[in-house]
Amino acid sequence: MNIHNMSRMKHVRRLILHHADYDFLDYPIVTMKDPIHDIQHGIASVVDEIDRWHTRKWKSGLGYHFLVGNGHGIPDGYVAVGRSTMYQGAHVRKHNHDSIGILVVGDLSKHDPTKRQIEGVISICATECFAFGLDPINEYSKLRYGKRQKGMVISGHHDWPPHETNSCPASLEKYINGIRIETEALLFSRMVALPYTP
Repeated sequence: MNIHNMSRMKHVRRLILHHADYDFLDYPIVTMKDPIHDIQHGIASVVDEIDRWHTRKWKSGLGYHFLVGNGHGIPDGYVAVGRSTMYQGAHVRKHNHDSIGILVVGDLSKHDPTKRQIEGVISICATECFAFGLDPINEYSKLRYGKRQKGMVISGHHDWPPHETNSCPASLEKYINGIRIETEALLFSRMVALPYTP
């Protein structure tokens, strides 16, 4: 990643979900029970691989803010940090200015995400909704370039024009409404748990 070629993100207003369209089966299986060195090495290897793919497309490199592992290189459900949320991502053309890109590792056109991956996505969504004051079950609506952009705060890649014909996030799509509901529940539990400060 090259931060010198990244633009600052002034506002975060939505979270956009993706799948990798690749299972990383040539990477070793890693679990949270493995030595920390193996986990760190696996995460770095997958992040570097995706960074290389993206560097071929644009100078800033890795375009996703978070990656959720599938057990190959990154433990199943483990959340790895990609690009800092201080910077615009490179994951949905014309929509990077105010969105966080979340990549679920794996070819979800061939299979469903794992239960742990769904839990990882919910954890990211709750954390980012809390940090940026987003309502996970609400709609995003903003006028940009003379056109109204509308969709849900938590959405998939193909929910945003001109990407409607894109299959991403593949089978993750059928879980998105549940992710919104579970994110709201987790967000509410975190808010209730906060100490009162007058």
